[in-house]
Amino acid sequence: MDCTELDEVEARLPDDPATLSIDELRSLRNDLQRAESGLSYVRRVLQGRLDIVADERRQRRSADGVRSRRRTDVGRRGAGG
Repeated sequence: MDCTELDEVEARLPDDPATLSIDELRSLRNDLQRAESGLSYVRRVLQGRLDIVADERRQRRSADGVRSRRRTDVGRRGAGG
């Protein structure tokens, strides 16, 4: 379900659901469940991407720390030798 379809479902929402017939209510419920499922999928995809970015940042920070220590160690060896 895309944004346009979600807008169409939202436009069908009455102020008082008691005014809907049982068939209309079931149809609306099904459409809303489909929208919820689609949004849940998008949320999971985005969360996965955020996890990948966070892991990449962690790895880069860790690699930068290793490089800094190596430079420091090289400097100590050169100064002491």
